[in-house]
Amino acid sequence: LDLAPVFPFAANLLPDAAAVASMALKGTCPVCGQESVFSGFTSNVRESGNCASCGAFNRQRQMAEKIRRRMGFGATGPIPEAAGVAIYNTETTGALHRVLSSAFGAGYACSEYFGEGYSPGEDVEGRRHEDLQNLSFPDECFDMVLSSDVLEHMQDEGMRDRLHALRPVAPPGPSRRLRRHPVGAAGERQVDHDDGAC
Repeated sequence: LDLAPVFPFAANLLPDAAAVASMALKGTCPVCGQESVFSGFTSNVRESGNCASCGAFNRQRQMAEKIRRRMGFGATGPIPEAAGVAIYNTETTGALHRVLSSAFGAGYACSEYFGEGYSPGEDVEGRRHEDLQNLSFPDECFDMVLSSDVLEHMQDEGMRDRLHALRPVAPPGPSRRLRRHPVGAAGERQVDHDDGAC
């Protein structure tokens, strides 16, 4: 089974767990922009398959690929500096964080959530603490907010208010945005991810 052209992986194309562990795929890593080999896959394909060049795993490569498309960056080479673009990332470690921190400099902010015992914006051992339900950033200060494996842990109430720091006008082209439906008969809310133009 040839998985090389599949990015990101389509679940119905994945072989059994033993075959996944032995996979080594060649391709261009969207994080570092280098031709590389991706190996070390586990049954959790999203969090494995590290790039031999920068160490990025599959989830980070998927995020970088979206950033490159959204910003109009090419598929190869380093992610270029983008003057006047402000990005907020809800994680402070990993290959994607290192690349974005370098490329965007002062236009890049990142944080982690360390618990209720800390104030938004507080420095915790060299990393910024933020609570997405109570951000310390000014309104509309970011062009792009990156978050994976975070929003699903939050209650839906007030979802739009939590993202007040995102600017209402983004660069042209397709965008990922959140849409919240009105409360249904059972009182539940639903959040959709919509890949349309802003």
